[in-house]
Amino acid sequence: MEKELQRLFSVSKSTIREALKSLEGQGLITISTGPTGGATIMEVPLERTFQLLQNYLFFKEVSMEDIYAARRLLEPELAAGSVPFLSDEQLDALEQNIETCQPASQEPSLLVRQRQADLDFHDILAAANPNPFLRFACELINEMLRRLVVFSTQTPPEEHTRFGCANVKIHTEIAKAARARDSERGRALMKARKLQNT
Repeated sequence: MEKELQRLFSVSKSTIREALKSLEGQGLITISTGPTGGATIMEVPLERTFQLLQNYLFFKEVSMEDIYAARRLLEPELAAGSVPFLSDEQLDALEQNIETCQPASQEPSLLVRQRQADLDFHDILAAANPNPFLRFACELINEMLRRLVVFSTQTPPEEHTRFGCANVKIHTEIAKAARARDSERGRALMKARKLQNT
């Protein structure tokens, strides 16, 4: 393969090897050695993308409110677009997630884990949406929020509980709308949720 690339781009072996190492460092390819070795193109995982975006945002003034503002705009459309495509397994997963997120303890670490699990509900919706860019944007926002929740352990347990109860209530209604294949109600409920909660 290296020889073919050398001929194609009219460059030296060392240049090709440096280019391949650079692509491997970016997570775009994996390189294996041996008689059947070579470079294999890889899909960049969300985790790697998040790391790169996190590095970029480190030098920007992005607040939690900025993140939530984008989420408020995107998620009603995400929900509406997902409803027709949710499988029975995904509908079941939405309902199981609601059970998991029922506030049942004032223990701070458990409450934070439940707030992070709330985001799984939105990831299930994202996975069903046929728009790949909308899906990516919402999954990325969810991952950012999931990590930021770790740093919110100073929030009083009562506030976590209030937030959790409100989420369970609206998520239950969204899941019902999804079962009924009512995209417009899913959109309206998600929009209402975003107005009531951050």
